[in-house]
Amino acid sequence: MRIYISAILVALCHVISAQVFEGRVLDVHTREGIPFAQVSVHDYHLSVSCDEEGKFALHGKFPEQIRVTVSASGYDRITEVIKLVNKLELFLEELHLDFDEVLVTASGNELKRNAISYVELKSIKELNELPKISMGHMLEMIPGVYNASTGPGISKPVIRGFQGIRVLTFLNGIRMEGQQWGGDHGLGISELGIGSVEVLKGPASLAYGADALGGVLYLSNEGYADQFKHNINFSSLFESNTMGSVNSLLYKGSTKNVKYMIGGRFASHADYQLASKAFVRNSRFQDQNLKFSMGWHKGKWVGNVRYDFSHSSIGIPGHTHDSIATAVSFLSDEQVRKFSIPIQYLDNHVASFENKFVFDKHIAQILVGYSLNQLIEHDEKVTIPELFLSTHAIPYKVNLTSKVGTNVDLQYGWQGMYLQQNNNAKAMDRLVPDANQLDNGLYFTSVWTKKRLRVLAGVRGDVRTLKSMQDVKFTDALSIAYGGFNFSWGMSVNFNKNHVLRTNITSGFRTPHLSELMSNGVHHGSFRYEVGNRDLKSEKALQLDLAYEFVGEHLSVVLNPFFNGIIDFVYLSPQGFTIDGLPVFNYEQSKSSVLQAGADVGVHYHPHFAHILHIESSFSYLDLFSSNTSVYSFIPQPRWSNTLSTRFEMKSKVKVNNVILQLNYFLPQTKVAQFETMSVDYATVDLGTQLSFGKSNLVSLQIGARNIFNKQYTNHLSRLKNIGVSNSGRSFYIKLLANLNF
Repeated sequence: MRIYISAILVALCHVISAQVFEGRVLDVHTREGIPFAQVSVHDYHLSVSCDEEGKFALHGKFPEQIRVTVSASGYDRITEVIKLVNKLELFLEELHLDFDEVLVTASGNELKRNAISYVELKSIKELNELPKISMGHMLEMIPGVYNASTGPGISKPVIRGFQGIRVLTFLNGIRMEGQQWGGDHGLGISELGIGSVEVLKGPASLAYGADALGGVLYLSNEGYADQFKHNINFSSLFESNTMGSVNSLLYKGSTKNVKYMIGGRFASHADYQLASKAFVRNSRFQDQNLKFSMGWHKGKWVGNVRYDFSHSSIGIPGHTHDSIATAVSFLSDEQVRKFSIPIQYLDNHVASFENKFVFDKHIAQILVGYSLNQLIEHDEKVTIPELFLSTHAIPYKVNLTSKVGTNVDLQYGWQGMYLQQNNNAKAMDRLVPDANQLDNGLYFTSVWTKKRLRVLAGVRGDVRTLKSMQDVKFTDALSIAYGGFNFSWGMSVNFNKNHVLRTNITSGFRTPHLSELMSNGVHHGSFRYEVGNRDLKSEKALQLDLAYEFVGEHLSVVLNPFFNGIIDFVYLSPQGFTIDGLPVFNYEQSKSSVLQAGADVGVHYHPHFAHILHIESSFSYLDLFSSNTSVYSFIPQPRWSNTLSTRFEMKSKVKVNNVILQLNYFLPQTKVAQFETMSVDYATVDLGTQLSFGKSNLVSLQIGARNIFNKQYTNHLSRLKNIGVSNSGRSFYIKLLANLNF
């Protein structure tokens, strides 16, 4: 019996030792260990941190070859496929300009890894160095991305002039579906548990099918806690302008094979204040958020279950039935938090189940999700809703990635979504009818890499069927099918470690939305009566995107010009009369082509003589050329953003981590559509600092002010601009953050 027990113990010890891989992260020049570097195995959603000598240990069963990302503060981040052996050595090179936080996310940076075109990748921590009031306001810190707002509580991302149904948003691979076609509905996503944001600008139909004509926002969860570690994050923000507060708590834990994350967030804001000291009536809002995710891996199988919930109560500022509206009607001397009509209640449920099978040269992924977006809007009656619309969506994806030889990577799969839209019988009105939609697409891409050259080519075919239901208001049902074929070709060349040139030609398409085909009613948030057009065809686009990147020891430069041609562009045309006191707009299709041209330029200078100093500047510009001047409205103002920051390394118990001064200058916008007003130039200045306490930086404090000179301004993309209501005045903030690891 003892012999059997001994044999079992020996076998167990052998299995256990085979499941622990030890390694070390070293400086490529000094060969010394890099303290607290991070090693991430993205396909397994797994990460470990090194000790003070740069040593780490990975526990678990893995394929012979795995893809890892290795990063450390002050060093160049690397991502490569390695052969997993014991006593592994990984090398990093010191890089003066790379001061971004380590990005470990659920997606493994999906867009940046799979695209040839220039992709903006930002961490939430980076976007929140000067804390923002919402996710929409964070995103406008990214070059080429703007924010179309109806007060601080309602914001929509704008990419290269496109917004709403021309921009797709993904949360951990699940397409967000709701009222993105409406002017008065926001993202429905908070920053709770989000680690990074990736932005792909321009047509992205190859990767995501119809509707990604303007671009894609891809939001990814934070990485789970390191193996055998637990983490609690708490944050509390106070805003003086809205007398608002945002409080969140997030817990992350990890065992050998199982990881989990759970958190909650609550935000409450009263009416926002103008520079003139007046308050904007009914601009108050509240958000409640919950997040849960759990991941596991066993051998070659990796699984993830995720669930996100948000409930928002949002006042609708600037709402009126008067034919002539003035700013005075919407202002007050009193700041109010209690809700009154008009108001909208917005619920979002997003759940997903991901299965991934990781082999030596193949990765198979099956992703299935479910989302429910429910909008209830009260206009004149508290007891009876004006609108009550539910949108159910089941997105799905089957993807296979294969390695062919040493130079070729193939990706092919099937992606689709079933969507059902229902109006509740309790609602007094409906803007669109009940409808069902089914999307299916097949795609194939190949990437060939040889030394410093990388070439991508891909094709995709899509079919969308749309069927609406007949009711009292919409007496004629609609049943229609659309098809689309798209391609992408791109090339990147690394001339040396300092210079990278990328070029990409991509087609895209967008089918008409149900709101464009069959709208027949008042769209209050947009202050107009909309009438649909059943004869609309799909929009089609072809974009040339160029990008040059220079990364030196103390200077980095990015130049990203683009040209995008669009035919059959769908737009709203004013009819010159009113219904129910609101101007009537019909959906029409442009007979002439529309050409977009613009550029994003970025510079980051880190002088050798002052290592604590960072100077960053970016410029975004977009222009439109069309023989029909009524086609395109809300062209963003050219924007010049400048940041001067000092980043300190102190060893005292109370440390000043940074001081940041930011100047945003918006140039005039004189190119406007019919009945749209021009916008003058303006500049805002923000200032903030972050302090940390204790040797391990467990607690930190952010203090500062936005619009410190109390500038009165109105952004061109504000939906309150036409009634003369400007954006927020000065706001002071204080944010407490606590990070506990055990």
